[in-house]
Amino acid sequence: MPAARSIAPPALASSKKDDGLYCYWRRSPHHPTEPGYIKTAPAWASYHKKITRQKWEDLADYGEFEDKWESGTEMVFDPFRHILLSGGGKEFPIAQIRELRWHRFPPVYLDASGREIRPHFPQLEGRIDEDGNVVGDDGLALRDFRCPDCAADEPSSWFLSEVGLRKHQRVQHSEIAGSRQQANDFAKAIQGQNQPIQDAIGLMSQLLTHLTEAQKAQVMAQLETEAKPTGKAGKTPAA
Repeated sequence: MPAARSIAPPALASSKKDDGLYCYWRRSPHHPTEPGYIKTAPAWASYHKKITRQKWEDLADYGEFEDKWESGTEMVFDPFRHILLSGGGKEFPIAQIRELRWHRFPPVYLDASGREIRPHFPQLEGRIDEDGNVVGDDGLALRDFRCPDCAADEPSSWFLSEVGLRKHQRVQHSEIAGSRQQANDFAKAIQGQNQPIQDAIGLMSQLLTHLTEAQKAQVMAQLETEAKPTGKAGKTPAA
């Protein structure tokens, strides 16, 4: 679980639009890829005119703020702090909440006394299944995919699609991904031959010395499963 972030009360809103402040904007609900998504952007007059033409809505209820929070943290590293501490969790579409992993790792802040503040997302009530997935409007779970080679309690180990997970594995875990492919190819090569499976597994184990013990165990388990001869309908033939 990410560490809670210390906070100070949100800054008072400015009444100006030309003083270099920022505010929250909501994209059009009809946008094809990010309907209703929220972002921070300049609040000054020239930008206000430009972005409203692009069908963005100024969330004026949450005021305006500088590009650095009172704690000294740059806005870019915690952009939604102000709106979340102002009761704006309800404004976020579920798709954006999933992208931010808030359904699994909701943001937590600490006030000056050390008390935890957990933003409320009423749109998620009754919409989380037993595995932590968001349930869509059709009643079906929007499944998340976890990388088996990353820590489960890290937001970066969860992906919204299998494609995203595979891309991550190819880039971040190229060694183990290559070893798994090697094990798969090795298993196919020995299927149907008289070579004892355990001998083949022992040989493969010697080729995986570059992996950690946990990663090696995963590859070896895959090899042992895939190398077993199968009869009809994929069943292991009786001895």
